[in-house]
Amino acid sequence: MGKAKAAPLAQAPIAVRRQIAIDPTNSLPTKVVRSKTTLPSSAFNTKPTRYTYALKMYTTERRSDGWHVCRTPFTSSGEKAEWSGPFETIETTVLAIARRLATEIADRHTRDIERHQLMPSDPCYGLKPTTTLKQTKAASTT
Repeated sequence: MGKAKAAPLAQAPIAVRRQIAIDPTNSLPTKVVRSKTTLPSSAFNTKPTRYTYALKMYTTERRSDGWHVCRTPFTSSGEKAEWSGPFETIETTVLAIARRLATEIADRHTRDIERHQLMPSDPCYGLKPTTTLKQTKAASTT
């Protein structure tokens, strides 16, 4: 195909270019009409039953009975969401997330303490009873 014939083809949509690549005898259409998808107007007239806010690690929802929280599931692994709630206010919802994060940090710190065999007298010990892991007898004394 010469330069003069290929110039309009460069501006054509991909579907037209593919069709011409399959059947080069087909001429380039003068006007390409794209269909517009329209949403039903009833979708904008109804009130939603819940509002979902996806954070990086947690998802919150405002439902008619209050606020609900779950850890954001990894959908590629087939993980299911485990919702907790209802919470009365957004502040109590945020505190529930903060408690979960505090427990996760304490669990990680407990594992580091056990791995490095830190004692309570060490300034980096810093373990508080919010951890869900069992403490060793040497770490729990004094």
